[in-house]
Amino acid sequence: MCEAVYEAYQFNHLAYHQSSFGDVLYTAETVARASYYAVSGIPQINFDGSTVEYPGGGEFVGAGADAADGHYYIAYTNAHLTDSVPLAVGITDYSYESGSAFVTVKVMMVGDLGASPTNTYIRVVLAEDQVTSGGNRYDKVVRDVLPQTALTVSMAGQVQEFTLPMTINAAWNVDELSLVAFVQRDSDKYIYNSGSSLVGEYAAVAGASGPQQVIADGSQIVFDPATVLNVGMATDTFDVSIDTANLPDGWDAHLVYNGADYATFTVTLAPFESASFNVVMDTGTTGSGAVDVDVFSQGGGEIVDTLVFAGLAGGTDFLVVADDGGAGFGYTAYGPAITGAGKTFAVWDRGLAVVTGADLLDYDAVIWETGANSNVIAATDKTAIDAYLAAGGRLILAGEDLLQGAVANGYSAWIQLKLRFSYGSADSGNRQVNGVAGDPIGNGLSFTLSAGDPDQINLIAGQPAEACFRFGNTGTTPAGIRTTYSTYMVVTLPWGLERVPLEADRNEVLVRSLQWLGVLDALPVEELPGAGLALAQNAPNPFNPATKISFRTGQNGPARLDVFNARGQLVRVLVDGELAAGQYEAIWDGKTQTGQQAASGTYFYRLSTTDERLTRKMTLVK
Repeated sequence: MCEAVYEAYQFNHLAYHQSSFGDVLYTAETVARASYYAVSGIPQINFDGSTVEYPGGGEFVGAGADAADGHYYIAYTNAHLTDSVPLAVGITDYSYESGSAFVTVKVMMVGDLGASPTNTYIRVVLAEDQVTSGGNRYDKVVRDVLPQTALTVSMAGQVQEFTLPMTINAAWNVDELSLVAFVQRDSDKYIYNSGSSLVGEYAAVAGASGPQQVIADGSQIVFDPATVLNVGMATDTFDVSIDTANLPDGWDAHLVYNGADYATFTVTLAPFESASFNVVMDTGTTGSGAVDVDVFSQGGGEIVDTLVFAGLAGGTDFLVVADDGGAGFGYTAYGPAITGAGKTFAVWDRGLAVVTGADLLDYDAVIWETGANSNVIAATDKTAIDAYLAAGGRLILAGEDLLQGAVANGYSAWIQLKLRFSYGSADSGNRQVNGVAGDPIGNGLSFTLSAGDPDQINLIAGQPAEACFRFGNTGTTPAGIRTTYSTYMVVTLPWGLERVPLEADRNEVLVRSLQWLGVLDALPVEELPGAGLALAQNAPNPFNPATKISFRTGQNGPARLDVFNARGQLVRVLVDGELAAGQYEAIWDGKTQTGQQAASGTYFYRLSTTDERLTRKMTLVK
């Protein structure tokens, strides 16, 4: 499989066979490990001890001939190669000599676990390659699972070392045996890290002791110490260098080692010897950027590990949370529209760190984009979004499997309660997207998505969610939803902007969405596209004591313009009657229907006709 793509210090693979494979392949220990993982189908592949989803959807359970080369799993593996881990695992000595076989395992903490570990164990497995059964060859067949050892270290710099005896079966080919040691947390079966006897003379791991993604409070970020650890079998010299090519203009970064500044420093380390250093990033006032810290082995002649550090400036208008598996759509598909509108943005790499509600509240609006990634909206994400919306957030959710992933994580009710619509299915069966006539976001827009399988979503009668796009030329299935509820507003797109072929259309969708959310100045009503119903942003906004609201009706008939407070209660009726098609203006003087002065705060104004209604937000200040 794809193990052939990686070095032993990057990737370890073990095969626990079940009794259905015959006596040559399985043991009581492998059956017990399959039970530990609650195997539901064969084959089942667990990464880092947990089941995951690949872009086609579903767990890695069962596989056809097209999966034999492992290409399904390479993207997932590559995305994890830059993950920082709090500990290193090494097999420092071993012997397969019959009667005196043993293995010595060493675990060194390069970061902190945060608490003393409970139900966390160091496990050692003996495996054999080139085992033949039924005319087929099998590799990494687990032969023995040695007694587990409780993890007793938890703080950076601590080391745990032990030796275990082994019994070698005479039927095994010792030339094809290998050992894998790993540290596993039983509460969720998560594997922190692993080490192999196949690691050669030259290898290293790098780890960070603190967050690798930080929002700058000032102009400089000093990241917590990072460590490079020699896990090879020989003394080696390492070049540790920082790549600043992905930093914005005016930003810079460097390494600090032994109190001195470097772009590259060199250190010689004996096996399991380590060196610590800091990354310092000089940020601008807006935007975001990331650096790679590469560890190059002079003995091996290659980069053996990489760490990523990212910084976000504190004075930025909008935040793009990128959970797209490292595809970079935050910069390529969303950024141009924001900068073209004269605003600034920063990108939070969700694959690098969890984002919190407090982080989101630093920005005027949040765009949460997931590309084609379906492994999204975890419990921590839901908590962050809930906190953000509860504070009156302005949110755009975009991604073709975003809702599917949320439902897979058990959040169907959350979608209905927060977004006020329901999830339909994992594939709408249509890539043609048409804007709803007269809608402030979709009106006049039409395009065919370049690829993907956008989710189907359904409106719920009586809920404050309205379609801004629909699938198909005559379809009724929503292809985009805008929700105004309580004090927050959300635009949900079951596809990503990267799937929209023309940049002009991508930009228009995002700009109109931000305008509807009230965080970007809208065009005057006479400049709004189309000839149908239109509602402009009030001016001035925020206002005191009065503001002007411009709107347009597309046909003769009844029209009504209402003002509501953040709780959805009617505050004032500004227009109510028969109007001829044309442009109009209304003034709200900040008073209620009974003539009392309205309190400071957020208000919504809604233009309604027989067939349509449009809503915008405004702010009254005193």
